[in-house]
Amino acid sequence: MNDHDPIDHQIKQELASQAAELDKLVSNDDNFFTMVKGGFTSGMRHMVIITFIVAILLSVVMFYSGYQYFFVEGSDQAQWGMILLLSFIAQAMVKMWMWLEMNRFSQVKEIKRLQLYVKHLSVSK
Repeated sequence: MNDHDPIDHQIKQELASQAAELDKLVSNDDNFFTMVKGGFTSGMRHMVIITFIVAILLSVVMFYSGYQYFFVEGSDQAQWGMILLLSFIAQAMVKMWMWLEMNRFSQVKEIKRLQLYVKHLSVSK
């Protein structure tokens, strides 16, 4: 039995360190900004950065076209109205994708936590 004690101790230390790391991650689940930050640290961080830039550009286009819609005359108003509508829809889709990416990051974090919990249960038996 003495041969297994160092290995058991090493396994318990590894599980404890992983559990502490995940507890630190999970403790901030309720914070929206932590979820947004998680999107920037996930595997698709470059895509998240691009979508944030696109969302900002779409906001600028949306506000400019809204301004133009109310201050131009005649047939140009229909053109600016269509640009306003399309930029609004595009921005909603980009934001929906960002929300889904944050949700995916949160689910992956929860699955990892459950994996460690199951591993801890199997070791403690």
